[in-house]
Amino acid sequence: MTPDLKSTAGGKGLVCPRRLHAPPRGNTIGRGMKMNKEEILGMLVALENFLDRDHEADWQLWEAQVQDIAESVRSVPGVQTEIHVPEIANHVPSLRIRWDQAQVKIEPLGARRALIDGRPSIETAGGGNEIDITTWMMNPGEERIVAQRLTQVLQGAAT
Repeated sequence: MTPDLKSTAGGKGLVCPRRLHAPPRGNTIGRGMKMNKEEILGMLVALENFLDRDHEADWQLWEAQVQDIAESVRSVPGVQTEIHVPEIANHVPSLRIRWDQAQVKIEPLGARRALIDGRPSIETAGGGNEIDITTWMMNPGEERIVAQRLTQVLQGAAT
């Protein structure tokens, strides 16, 4: 005997919309709340890795990487840099790059586009009149690639 929808789940009008959030639709609202054993184990490994890291050494590496990029781009006349730690999100050493557009004739959006379209493609942050770069997700040595490409883009636009 089939149970009556009205008595078990509140009626067909409530059951039918809820079925839209059930399998086989894997990206629905309820799916994000489910975890399998592999995800739990992955989270445990990530947590153990985080706890075992030398956070002071990581910070020093990021500062050195940001400093390397800053020194490279400051070789272009009219370019200024500022190392800072953002107040919101990603509290890591970051580099803010600005330049005098009378000397470096490219807007930050154009410079970001040139970096994205180049090889390798490089993503930056920032808005308005600046470019922001963080290195905490880079492998050691990749900061030199970023420094070289950004310096090329800015140098190419310098008068």
